[in-house]
Amino acid sequence: LYPGNVAYNSPMALRFSGRFNAEALEWSWNQVVRRHDLLRTVFEMRNGEPVQYATSFRPGTLRKVDFFNLPESERMEAACRQAVREAQQAIDLASGSPWRVQLLTCSEREHIFVVILHHIICDGWSIGVLIRELVTGYEAFVSGHSAPLPRPTIQYAHFAAAQPQQLAN
Repeated sequence: LYPGNVAYNSPMALRFSGRFNAEALEWSWNQVVRRHDLLRTVFEMRNGEPVQYATSFRPGTLRKVDFFNLPESERMEAACRQAVREAQQAIDLASGSPWRVQLLTCSEREHIFVVILHHIICDGWSIGVLIRELVTGYEAFVSGHSAPLPRPTIQYAHFAAAQPQQLAN
């Protein structure tokens, strides 16, 4: 309804302290995106009507920002400011992904993974699912195991389409 409104952003930041594997995080995020059509959905207007469609999966590369050029005592504060700036950038639903991610590195042992989801694709429940799947994939990758999560048996679009009929009964 209001393109460019950052009030629709649902930001979160996950802090990783200690040993960290950026390749594992990137792989895990890509697996989450592969699993959920909603994370690959484009929302646009056609002939004055809103339409949505899921795009095919294409693995992405994490945008990375490091703060090694700053004194160590200033890095975390600078990373937090960057996370806030990222959260204050609107998501253009018609031009591509309904989310953005960024990995902020403060040191070899301190990282912040910033995830900005448009509210059209998430709620409190789905954020919990996303975090659980992200962590499960990350742990599988670093331990050398295959992804333990099968493809979901139902996608959100199917659930949403069936919901009016279920409510009518």
